[in-house]
Amino acid sequence: MATTAVELCNIALARAGVSKVLTSLAEASTEAGLCRVLYPTALETVLSMAPWPFATKRAVLAPLAGGGRGGYAFAYALPPDCITVQEVFAGRGLREDQKVPFRVENEGDARVLLTDQENAEIIYTARVESPTLFHPLFVDALAWKLAGDLAISLAKDDDAATRFASRANNRFLQIIEWAKAQAVGEQRPDKEPESIFLTVRAF
Repeated sequence: MATTAVELCNIALARAGVSKVLTSLAEASTEAGLCRVLYPTALETVLSMAPWPFATKRAVLAPLAGGGRGGYAFAYALPPDCITVQEVFAGRGLREDQKVPFRVENEGDARVLLTDQENAEIIYTARVESPTLFHPLFVDALAWKLAGDLAISLAKDDDAATRFASRANNRFLQIIEWAKAQAVGEQRPDKEPESIFLTVRAF
């Protein structure tokens, strides 16, 4: 598994049919220059598309001055490393069935969370940049996303590059679906759903 951004970019280049092997993203090559540009955006895109357990964090939010906005009772500052808010809870240590509605908006240069919940706590996907923390499925997804982007940028044959980019994107989206299913399997709610058989018998 890739343990550095350079190794991950080399996987993507190989998948795109590029023989160049990078030793550093700082080197003066076309491939390295494109990786420097494309890698950060691809990383955030893949992080935002599934509730990756390795990138999942919890935080109790600080309320913003001036109270709520847009019809919500409270406004909170989001953590600087927050990419996507997964859930809002009604305080520390509460159950899965106590998730509450929310909305995320921009306010100036910052992103804020709006909700009617006082003392809100969130579970969110954080910006994780160290490949040593990446799950193998994440590495696979990111390499395919980057391979498609690089193929278009390095194309000598536009039609062939477009066909490859489409295949790479399909593979990327397939891995995202696997990752979502696996993330569900890595948690157990405090409160189990009521059995349908018990529900029927109650009537």
